[in-house]
Amino acid sequence: MSAFEAEHMIYLLLKLRIMIADNVGKGDLCDRTHNSRAAKKSSEKILKAAKSILNNPAIGKTLDGRNDRELFTSFGKNSYIFRYQIIDQKVVILKIWHAREDR
Repeated sequence: MSAFEAEHMIYLLLKLRIMIADNVGKGDLCDRTHNSRAAKKSSEKILKAAKSILNNPAIGKTLDGRNDRELFTSFGKNSYIFRYQIIDQKVVILKIWHAREDR
């Protein structure tokens, strides 16, 4: 991963952390603190899974009839799903979403 790609991934994770903290609950300060912790925890989990894909690209399950692969990484009762491809020995992460999202 180039320095630009790593910096871009960190930027996206910070945006994700803010989005989760802002949208999981619009309650009082206590709720915001809890949501901020949940956002930090989820972004750390996503970054760890992304690194594992970069270190071992064959880790994900191959989708039938496609070049795409998927990796499920547990998070609480559900998981995050990573869809990615290996193109010219380079990993390209196409999508990351929470399993509860309607996809």
